[in-house]
Amino acid sequence: MRNYFSRVPNVAKWSLTVLAMIVSGVLISWGFLNDEALNPAAKLVLEVAPKIAPEQNAFYALWGFKASPELAAFEVGKQIISAHAAALRTSGYAASFAPETFWGKQPFQDNSSPLRYCSGLSDLGDKSEKRSCLAVLSGQRDAIETKLREQDLYVQRYRALRRYPHYEDVMTPGPSMPMLPWHTFCAVGDLVDAKIVFDMTEPSRRGAALAELDQEMMLWKMIGRGASSMLPRMMSTAQLGRKYRLASELLAKYPQIADEHRDIVAKITQPLVAENINMQQVFEGESRYLAQAIHDTRYDANVNSKGVAEPIMRPTWMPAPWEALAFKRNATINMLYADMMASGNFYSQSAVNILMQQNEFSEKHDHYKPFRPSLWLYNPVGKIVISIAPSQYKNYAYRIHDLDGYSRLVELQRRIVLSRIPSTKAGELIATADTNLLDPYTGKPMAFDAIARTISFAAKSHDTLDQASIFLEPADQDRP
Repeated sequence: MRNYFSRVPNVAKWSLTVLAMIVSGVLISWGFLNDEALNPAAKLVLEVAPKIAPEQNAFYALWGFKASPELAAFEVGKQIISAHAAALRTSGYAASFAPETFWGKQPFQDNSSPLRYCSGLSDLGDKSEKRSCLAVLSGQRDAIETKLREQDLYVQRYRALRRYPHYEDVMTPGPSMPMLPWHTFCAVGDLVDAKIVFDMTEPSRRGAALAELDQEMMLWKMIGRGASSMLPRMMSTAQLGRKYRLASELLAKYPQIADEHRDIVAKITQPLVAENINMQQVFEGESRYLAQAIHDTRYDANVNSKGVAEPIMRPTWMPAPWEALAFKRNATINMLYADMMASGNFYSQSAVNILMQQNEFSEKHDHYKPFRPSLWLYNPVGKIVISIAPSQYKNYAYRIHDLDGYSRLVELQRRIVLSRIPSTKAGELIATADTNLLDPYTGKPMAFDAIARTISFAAKSHDTLDQASIFLEPADQDRP
């Protein structure tokens, strides 16, 4: 026992020596291994220029949407986008910018939505999911029609957005980039949906109401196709889910429209196509946003009480020692670009393949492996940052594939209604449906419950569980 304790100091000495050698090796590798050259493809993403002329781009009119009645929405949007670009040129990446100053003396203020009781939070903050939006809206018809008259100018602005053939995000990403007033825009869109519901009660108006719903679908599909960042893509996904739900409820309440307005209803309920599901452009845009942050942000900055970065003034040729050693800026951007492009390809494929390959893909692109020497020998900070950033992207991708599944349910519903099959006997039609109407995650027919009279599939995003089934018959309170 005495001999054992006599050896302890030597063991500790050797342990400290080995540890010192490892630390020294890491520090030497940090100092001697230079940063990579910036990938030319990643550089192009950082420097991308707008492709769509302003006059054809709904993005400008969206930025001017809230402007006072006497102002032109498109012109206000041009001023906002131009002023933001000027602020960046003058003050750099962290420039402050407030679009509110361009909206005039009486900008639109009402953000309330008539559909908030159908899905989401009520005024009391309670969950109030309703089976039938038609019944909810009909119960508020007088109040909604009053609001439609009061906000007619903004309803017309909303409809005017359909005239733009394209949507393209043209603001330079960064902390100064303001957020589009999506909530206001969508609230006015909900008024338009309510007007569709009211017009459907009059047989002579149904053709026009369905044509407007079709235009709504086209508007939000356009925004989804053109979006180059996750927020507008998710807004498009959410709004299309509402439009498909409205189409489903109208089919249940007015089954005769499947035949009387056959062409327009078939157009409304057509399932999403590959172009609507592809996410490559979104991940490229997200890559641009994160790469811009990595490229322009100084990580030795002070942060004041308001959370605003205040960079320390020092010569550009004398970088912070830790940044020069443990963080390689170009290598991080290159890794980010490679991961984002791979994610865009991966999440744009079929939902069946995504589920089969998800674990392998996540493991391959997890750069934070603490016990792997390669993490610590080169660019450890960059690898850790890249591993943290895209943690939510999987759920976003599943929301789009859930919408694809929901669109298939609505098309199945239309075919069932058109064939005049009793809802309790729709199983055979569902079982023999086209391949583009199968459960997107299993490749098998949608689930059918003859007792509940529903068709459904298992959604994968926790945000879209309410869009995983369809009632083939109207709710009791919504029957003619």
